Amino acid sequence: VRPDGAALAVLSAEGRRGPALPSLGTGGATGQQYHQVLALPGFAPADISTTNSRVRNIGFLLQDQVKFDERWVLVAGLRHDKAETDGAEDSANSRNLGLVYLADGGFSPYLGYSESFQPLGGVDVYGTPYKAQRGEQWEAGVKWQPPGQGLSAFAAVLTGEGSGIFIT
Repeated sequence: VRPDGAALAVLSAEGRRGPALPSLGTGGATGQQYHQVLALPGFAPADISTTNSRVRNIGFLLQDQVKFDERWVLVAGLRHDKAETDGAEDSANSRNLGLVYLADGGFSPYLGYSESFQPLGGVDVYGTPYKAQRGEQWEAGVKWQPPGQGLSAFAAVLTGEGSGIFIT
């Protein structure tokens, strides 16, 4: 929110193109974007197989932030993604919504909801492309940032659900 309390709208675009990551022993990609291979007993580098899997994704986000009644801030957004992985196409619309109360003393309790869409590269052992991961999350918390101080703290509780998620 701008200092004068006016709304702040955001429009953004994101593109991603590249190879999928290697998987362990299945011949397909894991889809885990930040997978780390650790040196574990009994793990041989030959167990890592790669594919020529490619992931292309483009997403557009429209988000607005509005301050009202001097102490309330509402954030709402809509994102559209279109993805192509291993010849399969998928798309999704995901939403986010948040509400913050600006209390005295730098306290800001909040509640938020968000949805996610993450395309995966690779195929299973039968050659079927993996389906995109989809999820939703609720979060409630409080942030404390006293005015004029160089510190902040927060506490939050969150819950989430997902589909298409797998672990290797």
